[in-house]
Amino acid sequence: MTALENVDPETSRISLADIFTKRTIRPYEPLRELPSDPTAAMLQVLAECDRLDTGLMSRLLDKPEPDVIGQLVAADLIYKEPNSQQYQTADEYLSGNVRQKLKDAQGATLLDRAYERNVKALEAVQPEIVPFIDIDVRLGQTWVPTEVYIAFLSRHLAEQRPASGDRAPSITRDINGRWSVDLPSCYNTFELTHKWAGGGMSGHKLLEYGLNLQEPTLYENNADGKPVIDTVRTIAARARLREIKDAFTEWIKDDKQADIHPQIERIYNETFNANRLRIYDGGHLSFPGLNPTIVPRPYQMRGAWRVMVEGRALLDHFVGSGKSLSVIIAGMESRRIGISRKNLYVVPNNMIQQWREEFKKSSAQRFRSQLSILN
Repeated sequence: MTALENVDPETSRISLADIFTKRTIRPYEPLRELPSDPTAAMLQVLAECDRLDTGLMSRLLDKPEPDVIGQLVAADLIYKEPNSQQYQTADEYLSGNVRQKLKDAQGATLLDRAYERNVKALEAVQPEIVPFIDIDVRLGQTWVPTEVYIAFLSRHLAEQRPASGDRAPSITRDINGRWSVDLPSCYNTFELTHKWAGGGMSGHKLLEYGLNLQEPTLYENNADGKPVIDTVRTIAARARLREIKDAFTEWIKDDKQADIHPQIERIYNETFNANRLRIYDGGHLSFPGLNPTIVPRPYQMRGAWRVMVEGRALLDHFVGSGKSLSVIIAGMESRRIGISRKNLYVVPNNMIQQWREEFKKSSAQRFRSQLSILN
């Protein structure tokens, strides 16, 4: 009965639902034909299947599938992924870790020059390189090569380079990710045992604490023989560790270490500056079964399309912007094309009435099963 009337939440006035005065049900019509324009044809297939289906396009256009693929390739709408050998839409292929994709495409060109168009397209979307001067390099960061920390220990802290035949210091990480500093006896110099020592701990031991992002704590036995924190030595050791961390930051930025800078810049950009966000455009969606009087806004269609493609999304829109409708149409479209079989909407108790009304306005017939749950 609730589908037959509208209740004003402020005045409690009851009026007839739209079903009495206008068409609120639009029957689903499967895709039977496609326009000749490759862009429009591909978008309609994406709306129907939620994926690129060149086989379906071939049948509906009555053209051989290679010809259809050729048209899409010529229009730069799809690209062949060299690892999976599958075609992907341009917005999917030219997003994500584009630096790795560029390496894969460059390697593929050695076997097939057709991938040169992939290389050209990927080069155009590479993120701008972050220069070394803008990179914050700190002691203990795991992406920094071990050789850099060893150089800092030998060149700066110990102020000594190993003589011919001497064993160099080593800095390693175990399977649990814990750093260990192994210093040969020839490196027990005045700088490590006095200048960079603190609280009775040598400089290389404090360096080990810094690499593991830990603070040293020293103990002493009290009158009862029980261990208690030695405040004086602990404060001294932690103060010296802060000096070592500051010294590393200054040392790595110094022009004297220019031979290290290109390596740091390359590793940083390949690790943290390699992704390009995908741009989601749901303008091609038609939403069969949705109340024809409801026209989703562009950002609602983009949000629904992202949910359908990724299976998850954060709709961080302001209150009253229509997030509920975005989630409703995303869920129902996912059911229509077979991505999901049953949708579960978790809402606060005080929002159940509002959600029921949203479903009712969207389509009284198509969402009947959801209405029964919300009731």
